[in-house]
Amino acid sequence: NVLNSARSYSRKKEMAKEPPPPSLKNDALELVLRKKMPVILSAHRADDLMTGLRIAEEFDLQALVTLATEGYLIADKLQAAKVPVIVHPTMQRPSSPETFNGHLGNAMFLADRKIPLAICTAFEGYVPKTRVLRYEAAMAMVNGLGYERALRAVTLDAAKILGIDDRFGSLEAGKDADLVLYDGDPFEHATHVTHTSIAG
Repeated sequence: NVLNSARSYSRKKEMAKEPPPPSLKNDALELVLRKKMPVILSAHRADDLMTGLRIAEEFDLQALVTLATEGYLIADKLQAAKVPVIVHPTMQRPSSPETFNGHLGNAMFLADRKIPLAICTAFEGYVPKTRVLRYEAAMAMVNGLGYERALRAVTLDAAKILGIDDRFGSLEAGKDADLVLYDGDPFEHATHVTHTSIAG
């Protein structure tokens, strides 16, 4: 197990008279073990997500979950683990056994349990194209997430998960003024961007 090796390496560095030879891998993992850097648990299936949560608990890691296609099946476990979730695009295509149990209401099930939530985009190799964030948020919105939670999942809540909400994610005095203006509802397919502003 790489985490056990990294923990052993870290102890040897602290206690041994002669430190072990430098190891870039163990030095990086030491940051994770000391909670100076989060570990990202990336999996689609519930059983793989549960394995990640078990490892995070065993090593007392600061964890966050990405993809979580079957997150709705273990929402209570994700809530108990107090991990934020960056969910795979709402409209993902079931292109492999790992994604066969995708659910359009996944984001809603997680948000209903007050799990910190953001919606991500992804590259679809079968077309190829990149998912559009506001369309993915719109589909989550109409499948139970609702307007306010969908908007927060791509703005303030996303910034909170990344630990940058002191500067981004909402319109407040002292924050960076990154703005997008639309000619209508941002979650409406026919809406167009009219202006953008970066840092005011």
